[in-house]
Amino acid sequence: MQMDPKRLRRVVDNLVSNAIKFTEFGSITVSADFKQTPQGNVIRIGVQDTGRGIGQEKQHKPFQEIGRVEDTPHLPLKALG
Repeated sequence: MQMDPKRLRRVVDNLVSNAIKFTEFGSITVSADFKQTPQGNVIRIGVQDTGRGIGQEKQHKPFQEIGRVEDTPHLPLKALG
């Protein structure tokens, strides 16, 4: 599998941007691991935050548009999860 650096950057930028938008208090951690395996190189990138998160009923559609969390009127109307 080949990786498109521009698309990878866009995905990571979106994840970090959402973490910043939806983490009013607490922390955001971005991590990256690289490993060489017999099948090829593996890059694992993680974004973890202490924000509210997406409700379980909407987690099955992480890349579709979701609405605003009910008690966050100061945040943008929509975001990608």
